[in-house]
Amino acid sequence: MNKIILAVLVVFIAVHVQGQEAKFGLKGGANVSLFGSKVDTKVGFQIGLFSKIKLADKWYVQPEALYLEQSVKRDNFSVGSVVVDNGTIKLSFIYVPVVVKYYLVNQLYLESGPQVGFLIDTKATVDYQGSTVEPDVSDEFKKVDFGFNFGTGYDFSEQFSLGIRYYVGITKMANSDYVKDYYNRNSILSLSAAYTF
Repeated sequence: MNKIILAVLVVFIAVHVQGQEAKFGLKGGANVSLFGSKVDTKVGFQIGLFSKIKLADKWYVQPEALYLEQSVKRDNFSVGSVVVDNGTIKLSFIYVPVVVKYYLVNQLYLESGPQVGFLIDTKATVDYQGSTVEPDVSDEFKKVDFGFNFGTGYDFSEQFSLGIRYYVGITKMANSDYVKDYYNRNSILSLSAAYTF
C-alpha cells in the first residue's frame, strides 16, 4: 500500500516538474457502481489529485490519483456457503487514470484514457439469523483492476470545472462463483468537481 502511494507521488512530481505547461489540482465527487438488476447501488465517493499538462492547442493529458469507494446492497445472497438475509459490500480502490482531453469549443471538453486500480480494502456487513456480522471477503476479489474512461466536462473558470465520467472495467474482478452472480467487471459512473491551482 505504501509503495503504491509512493510510486504515484513520484510520477506526479516528475510529470509536474517536466511539463512545460503543467498545472496541479484537487478533485472530488460522487459515483455509482452499475452492477446490474440483482443489487441495489449505493452512492460512493472519490477524492484525489491531478496534473493537467498541455500537449498542443486544445489537447491536454491529465494523470490522476484517486481514492474511490463503491458499495452495493443485496437481499438473499450467499457469503461463501452461508445464505444471509441481506448485506452490503464496500470496496475501496486507489485508481490511477491517465486521460487525454480535447477542448471542442471554449471550455467544453471530451476525455478518454486508460485506468489502473488497486483494491486496498474490502468490507462486508450482513444480517445473519438476526445478528449483524462482518465476514472476511478480501479473498473474493481480484486486487488489480484495469479499464478505460470516457467523459466530458466544462471549465467554468481557469480554476473550477465540473465533469462526468464513465469507467468500463476489463478485468474480471470476482474470485468466486457467488461474487460472479452479482459482480464481475467494474462499471462506474461518476460526477466530480475539480480545482486547479
